[in-house]
Amino acid sequence: MHTAKKSTPLLTRRQFLRVGLAGGAVLLTARLVYGPFARMRLAEVPEAEQLKTLNPRTATALAAIAPVMLGSAFPPAEPEETRLGAQHALVRAIDAAIAAMPAPVQAEISQLLDLLIFPPTRRLLVGLREEWARAEQDDIRGFLYRWRESRFQLLRAGYQGLHQLVCAGWYAMPASQAAVGYPGPPVQWKLAEGAA
Repeated sequence: MHTAKKSTPLLTRRQFLRVGLAGGAVLLTARLVYGPFARMRLAEVPEAEQLKTLNPRTATALAAIAPVMLGSAFPPAEPEETRLGAQHALVRAIDAAIAAMPAPVQAEISQLLDLLIFPPTRRLLVGLREEWARAEQDDIRGFLYRWRESRFQLLRAGYQGLHQLVCAGWYAMPASQAAVGYPGPPVQWKLAEGAA
């Protein structure tokens, strides 16, 4: 006599409901941890479409990070037009510096900046709940300190990369060169001597 095996479903109705409820709870928890969705203001970098390597989100992140990293070297908050003009010029200078680098270095910088703007990593590794456009300077200062002093070499390297980018952009700007008494690259010296 041959007995037929009774087939059992892969998932019973009760198991299906449990998995659905558990999944919903996980999504709700993630939503509560991450915070509400909000549209990011990109007004801080209005000329982002003119940039060669940075997108509006990475440009906004650098526009928020650079003044904190430069500290008192950056123009003060008042008048606001001066500060915003300096932020825009600095972002364009950083973009030009990245564009002049070899493709593998550009790819590494892109990965670093993507890490800073991707919401889960911005929250977990950077410690910012808000988008970069709404980040407080004290929060950014704390993030930079944590990365600079981290026991993880990868985070320290990320800080150094950001620091080098910001400094390269800052000191490439003619206004910054004049502020420290630097007459500019030697090519400019020769051009200035020829004009005199």
